[in-house]
Amino acid sequence: MADTIITFTRNQLQEIKAKGCDYSWVLSKDRARACKYLVCCHSEGARQRNAFLVALISGIRFDHVDDSGNKRWAIEISEYASIDIPNVWKKGSRNPVHYTSLEELGIDSSTIKFEKLQEEKLQESENYIYSLTIEQAKQGLAKSFNLNTEQIEILIKG
Repeated sequence: MADTIITFTRNQLQEIKAKGCDYSWVLSKDRARACKYLVCCHSEGARQRNAFLVALISGIRFDHVDDSGNKRWAIEISEYASIDIPNVWKKGSRNPVHYTSLEELGIDSSTIKFEKLQEEKLQESENYIYSLTIEQAKQGLAKSFNLNTEQIEILIKG
């Protein structure tokens, strides 16, 4: 039975813990809400395809609409466990979200020692800079200045 969402994410453990979610996913809201666990795999770097987090899902919430008009969702968590399991993400999978089970991933839930997210960790840290898409930055600025996103232009000089 599919009780687990596995993501191929660029979000890092520190950021997921600080925000209390793995975010910006196109997924089936109803199917995701039926899941109990989240497993995150690195999508970049030397540890690519390795699972680094198992978490208990506490909710699925709307995140934003991307430039293509897709609704993006955040997978909220209440408890987590850091793990390091190589090659959990199947090579060649193109969709960065899959529905599966811990058993199919070779993870024994009885051996996982979950930690509760600390309330202070859920609040944004002043010392941590989160990665943003242009659309997320526009939405945040529009909200701060009470404007429409069409009124925000972002120029990147490189």
